[in-house]
Amino acid sequence: MKLSYIALPFALASGLISGTASAATYPDKPVRLIVPFSPGGPTDTVCRLVATKLSSVLGQTVVVDNRDGAGGAIGARAAAAAAPDGYTIFCASTSTLAILPAVKKNLGYDPVQSFSPIALIGSSPLVMVVNNKHQFKTAADLVKFAKSKPGALNYGSAGVGTPPHLAGELFKSVTGTDIMHIPYKGAGPAFNDLMAGQIDLLFAATTIMSTSDPNRVTPLLVTSAQRANSAPDVMSATEAGLQGLSFSSWNGIVAPKGTPQPIIEILNKAVNETVTDQNVRRDLEQQGYEVQALPAQQFEAFVRNEVDKVGSIVSTLGDAVRE
Repeated sequence: MKLSYIALPFALASGLISGTASAATYPDKPVRLIVPFSPGGPTDTVCRLVATKLSSVLGQTVVVDNRDGAGGAIGARAAAAAAPDGYTIFCASTSTLAILPAVKKNLGYDPVQSFSPIALIGSSPLVMVVNNKHQFKTAADLVKFAKSKPGALNYGSAGVGTPPHLAGELFKSVTGTDIMHIPYKGAGPAFNDLMAGQIDLLFAATTIMSTSDPNRVTPLLVTSAQRANSAPDVMSATEAGLQGLSFSSWNGIVAPKGTPQPIIEILNKAVNETVTDQNVRRDLEQQGYEVQALPAQQFEAFVRNEVDKVGSIVSTLGDAVRE
């Protein structure tokens, strides 16, 4: 028995030395980046953009592995179950780490307990765009109309529990309006119906304005306290008198819980170098993202805050945002 107690510290020390040694040579083989959505979508586009530059920064190929399905839950479960050795990382988002855990049960992963946050890629508020048939010039015009005719307006979203859906329900809650929700199977069909006048308004990524016809639709506000760099001419929610309307969509990189801290730090430095690269930053900004390079600890605090904030929104809104 005494020998066992004596051996324990040496065993622990050996493990620490082994972990340090692996970090010293990391990465010495390709890294897998799990993306929980199908190729060609907005999350996939952003993650592939990061993966390309990250490969050169790390000196190893970063292979994108699309594991789509269940609103991102399938990919998240696969990442959470992977070996915590730094060779599997996950492209997380508002949807997978904040919204899904709040609106669904038995996901098979926990947004805080299953992952070690690495770095933020970028975040973006949503923009509220309205069809011009109502001739609303400001958010106040829309709110006034909606209050005078409850249920007369409708808004589209990319589906139940998606960021545009939560933003729409939060807008209704903040303004005290009754606006019907119409879920679609993606942002594209919702946008097409907005342009055609089949729906009245839509919360979407700010990049929607680059393909919008100003003769058909008008952006009224962005869901943030300040104006967005990607939409400098659009009024912020605070300017519109809607201080409670704060909601952003974001992407970041996380690893399975238990990934050694030295490897987390290596990846944090590499991802931050990637997103602040002049060309990558430009491309991310064209996608509507505002880049902010954070230390791993600050990104962890960011994720926890997002989980709590979205959980609070869902709790307040109740069945309107739950499946």
